[in-house]
Amino acid sequence: MKKTSKMSPTSSPSITHPDTAGIDVGSEEHYVAVPEDRDQQPVRHFGCFTSDLHALADWLEQCRVKTVAMKATGVYWIALFQICRLNLQVQNRSCPSFLW
Repeated sequence: MKKTSKMSPTSSPSITHPDTAGIDVGSEEHYVAVPEDRDQQPVRHFGCFTSDLHALADWLEQCRVKTVAMKATGVYWIALFQICRLNLQVQNRSCPSFLW
């Protein structure tokens, strides 16, 4: 039996955490999306060097982001996590629970 969606094609999902950013963590670049009303360019990419990660964290702070959700499949999230956890609530679904 086919499931039907309760959302109409024109409706948007409700926003549960408005101060959240999403980060797609990669080996060479990290892509970051913040809420559209926080910056003229709400999606940016940053490199993986320490200075890039600090620039990323500074931008998130400028955008008044309080929570970050990371998507990562390798170990490249660790350095970013260490920098962001000082100022933000970070969720990483691929992170083993013993690291929390």
